[in-house]
Amino acid sequence: MEISKRISGYLETSEPVHQYTLCRDGLAVEILEYGGIITRISVPDREGTVGNIVLGYEMLPAYIADRHYIGRLIGRVANRVSGGQFSIQGKTYQLPLNLPPHHLHGGPGGVSDSLWQGAIADDGRS
Repeated sequence: MEISKRISGYLETSEPVHQYTLCRDGLAVEILEYGGIITRISVPDREGTVGNIVLGYEMLPAYIADRHYIGRLIGRVANRVSGGQFSIQGKTYQLPLNLPPHHLHGGPGGVSDSLWQGAIADDGRS
């Protein structure tokens, strides 16, 4: 497997966001450190023509501005929390309402807005 890394852009904090490309046997996947976003999956069709099968944007700023979670990891929760509230053992917790009147996909500060730190490891396998 071939793995490459390049800077895709910068956050407002001037932190670089890297994009990793993983290639093997004519397949390629591109992943951003920001939000763990899968920006591209390139695969050949039945005639051998390679194409991208992922919906996405061309540039990092569009992913940062996107509120539809296109290609992103999601969490602390997946889906909507109705009213942004849940209870555990009789205690009610209120979550931010980032899709009023609901809490969606972990809300602000969730994994989809995190800057992950990727690394290329060489474990001797290919």
